[in-house]
Amino acid sequence: MCIRDRRKLLAFMAPEGPFLVFERDGVEYLDPKAYTRYDRIALAFASLDAEKTAGVYRKLRPWLNQAYGQMGRPGRTFEQALADAVQQLADVPIVEDDIPLAREEVNLKFQDEALEGMSQAAKHLLRMGPENIRRVKAKLEELRGALGLPRPSGK
Repeated sequence: MCIRDRRKLLAFMAPEGPFLVFERDGVEYLDPKAYTRYDRIALAFASLDAEKTAGVYRKLRPWLNQAYGQMGRPGRTFEQALADAVQQLADVPIVEDDIPLAREEVNLKFQDEALEGMSQAAKHLLRMGPENIRRVKAKLEELRGALGLPRPSGK
């Protein structure tokens, strides 16, 4: 399935309104007013019942593992990939300061290489802003516990 098709399937989850930036001293920054674009998504995610979600997951686990095995990496389960994805999002920093951007042709990227080097999912979470990141991370921790997902050593 190509990206365009995936975007159509998930169009209902698209952030509302335009991506906003502001300029100060010749530098463009992610405008904190843009964080509200993601409120609906973050609040919906935060409202999930972790135990019921885990129950549905347990029922679907055999099919998820089978499908993942057909398209994923051999010798790796869907649950391992899910645990890694949860950890990747749990590692997203909560940035309270203005986030400088760099213009690359018509696109904008984070000036901070550590932020720009994150996965696409992690960068989307970062764009949600500090309050929404906290909501999502709290629910991810609750889900991790309910699902019994492993936590990487040292975390």
